Amino acid sequence: MAKAGHGYPQVVARAADLMDGRVITLSARRSVERALAAGRSARAVIVTDGGRRAARVTDLERAREWQLGRRRWTDLAWTNVPVLSASADEIATRSSIGLYIFVPPGENERLIAAAGFMLLSADDVTAQAETIAGRWYEARATHRAELTAREGEANFEGLQRFLACVRIVSAERRLSRFCFVAQKT
Repeated sequence: MAKAGHGYPQVVARAADLMDGRVITLSARRSVERALAAGRSARAVIVTDGGRRAARVTDLERAREWQLGRRRWTDLAWTNVPVLSASADEIATRSSIGLYIFVPPGENERLIAAAGFMLLSADDVTAQAETIAGRWYEARATHRAELTAREGEANFEGLQRFLACVRIVSAERRLSRFCFVAQKT
């Protein structure tokens, strides 16, 4: 589970809530050195160009240590970062039963290696998530009366919305789920 203050935004009920003092927008023309200074000054964790590129301040620090301070900060930024509207109902629904963290492709693998593990396999289990959510939705619908008596109407409907959302975003490949197996090196 992620901890508060971690280097990547964490999903909250509204995507607009991610934009707090820990995320700042900078010109894509700034150097690593200047972006790092701005990020530190603002006590930011993430810098973004306002579009689809973002970098962690810790990554900017590392780039400077590697003598890359004159390069543009966007040269080492994550690209194609998902852009969410402030009313991202799917995000609110998807995160309604717990903390969900969205990362760009390859980030899990990078973090596994950085933690000193050797990745043995990375299996896409999105189809299984779709299947399980669909089956669970149908089973709950079949036993609606008993479940609403136990859970209450609001809780029943909330979980049904969650399961429907999981099925749809998985089927449309807008959200992927992977199973990683790693071994300590």
